[in-house]
Amino acid sequence: MGRALVLDYEAGWSEQCDAVRDAVSMVLGDGFRCSFGGVDITVALDDDANLELARVLPSARLLVASYVVAENAVALEESGFAFFESLFSHAPVGTTLLVLETTHRTFPGIVAAAQRGAEQASADGRGGVQVHCPWVASNNGHSLLLRKSDACEADESDACSVTALLERFERDRVAGESARERLRE
Repeated sequence: MGRALVLDYEAGWSEQCDAVRDAVSMVLGDGFRCSFGGVDITVALDDDANLELARVLPSARLLVASYVVAENAVALEESGFAFFESLFSHAPVGTTLLVLETTHRTFPGIVAAAQRGAEQASADGRGGVQVHCPWVASNNGHSLLLRKSDACEADESDACSVTALLERFERDRVAGESARERLRE
């Protein structure tokens, strides 16, 4: 019926994964599988911490980064968002990543890294990433939706609106850094 692989740096989440598996099985029957493994978004996909994700990536079609980016923002920026670059370099065309987060400030860095990875992976260097930033009422903010494609398939009007939104997100990130620096003084 279905399967899910929950990956997290903290092994304690495995108990929650078991609870989800049991609850879904009660409703839908025994065809649902849910397992747990480790991942570290602060390092590239080829790091030993990400072996489980690398193993399943060829068959995974939907990846969700749920409220893990903001808490790792400094390490992600220091690495040049290497995790997301390597993820989109190795992911098959059609793979979709949904980033649910409390802030949009890291989205420009994630998008740039994903685009670098997709371009590196394509034979002609024209691989692309479709980018959408839907408004999500539950967190009163934007989420990030990326889909790896053979080439950028977004129409120009959509690309322009996403570009403008990402530029605003970058300005917000810089303003946030400035505010933190003023607080330290």
